[in-house]
Order: sequence, then C-alpha cells, then structure tokens
Amino acid sequence: TPSGQARFFGGPDGRGADDTALAEALGITEEELTTARETAATAAIDQAVEEGLLTEAQGTQLKQRGLGARGFGPLGMFVEGEIDADALLAEALGVTTEELDAARETVQKDALAAAVEAGNLTQEESDLILARQAVQEYLTPRLESAYSEALTEAVSAGAITQEQADALTEQGWGTRGFG
Repeated sequence: TPSGQARFFGGPDGRGADDTALAEALGITEEELTTARETAATAAIDQAVEEGLLTEAQGTQLKQRGLGARGFGPLGMFVEGEIDADALLAEALGVTTEELDAARETVQKDALAAAVEAGNLTQEESDLILARQAVQEYLTPRLESAYSEALTEAVSAGAITQEQADALTEQGWGTRGFG
C-alpha cells in the first residue's frame, strides 16, 4: 500500500494488522509499537496545530485523551488526508515507510494464509483480496485525476463556483463528506 495518505480508522494500526504480528514483523515488542503509535499521534496533533487544521485548544484536548495507543482515533476526523500518519509512525519506529508497509504486508499475507489453512477462505479468495489491493495503487491516481476533471467540468457548466471547486480540491477527493 503506498504511503502518503493517512490511515486513521480500522484495526489497531489503522489497517487491521494484529499488534503482536506487526510488532513481530518489525522486530520489536508490542510495548514499543504502542509507544511509537503514541509518539506518532502526538506528532500528528502538533503538525495539525502548526498547519492550522486544529486549534491549540483542540490539540491539547486530544493529547489529554491519550490518543495514539490504538491508532489516531477521533484525530482522523480532523486531519485525514492532510497528515501522513504512515510517515509519522515509521519515524517513531525508526524505520522507513517502505519497511512499515512491508511489515504490514507480511502480517496480512500470513493472516490470509492462516485463514486459507483454517478453511475460512479459499486460496482463490485470498489471491483476489491481494489482487484488489494491488490494483488500488494504480486506481487511486486515476480517481484523483477524474475528480479534478469533474470539478473543472462542473465549474464550466455553472453547477458549482470556482471557489467551491477550489475548496473541494483542497479537501481532496473522497476524504470528506458523507459518501
């Protein structure tokens, strides 16, 4: 999975990886992983305040809640798509984002293999899950481009104003809203 976009919701690491397995794949303890998540969450809050995504008061309140032990939680509502959570977590772990992604991939492949062995998935289903995720890397840039083109067409047709298009562009495709 390419880095760059924050992953704030999902399993313990925002991607569904089991803590024990992810820590093992990274060659660290679960406690070290939890500490790194807390460090990354604090860094994300600090960055969000610095970039004006959160007020100082909001940042302080989020820090007081002890975010980070299980991912970014409610912080994601404010900064998803704006803060590179993977980069912050990788930095806190002392690894590259590529190494973090490789560890997550190892955990996922091991979990899929275990599910196949246990009879919970067929090998074909497991392969399709991995294929679907691989396609995502190629699909995302195309969706971003199509979104940009749609905004341009909507402005040209008078369906939205340029100011609205600019605001939507700033938010990014699919990162906000109700859909």
